[in-house]
Amino acid sequence: MTKYRQFVKKTSKLTFYLILVLGVVSFLPAYKPYLFISWASLFLFFGLTLFSGYYNSRSVNKSFFLNIFFITLAIKFFASLCFFAAYYLLFHPIKYTVLPFMVFFAIFKIFETIMLVQFHKDLEELGETTGSSQEAR
Repeated sequence: MTKYRQFVKKTSKLTFYLILVLGVVSFLPAYKPYLFISWASLFLFFGLTLFSGYYNSRSVNKSFFLNIFFITLAIKFFASLCFFAAYYLLFHPIKYTVLPFMVFFAIFKIFETIMLVQFHKDLEELGETTGSSQEAR
């Protein structure tokens, strides 16, 4: 199974569990004002995580891996900023609207970081990193 396929499976599993939790929490009356931002954030970060995972899983060496990681990180931050700015301008949210957004951001970022560390370890084990190829010479 390819690295990206494993990544998609694990990301989908995480998203499924988050959908279940969000489904249960959505029945709480105090959470009603946060439903739209919560669902939108969940699917935004699911999509962004798949996007960055696709490019990061195809890294062939350490320097390329780091370049792709930082580029996708910048794209995710910019997309998140644009999303929340648009939401803020369109809906004039209440005081704590940013909390569900930040919770989903943190969950997906931690998950993605763990997966990327595994990708990097796989690269090192295969001897495909630039450091390993230079040591062999």
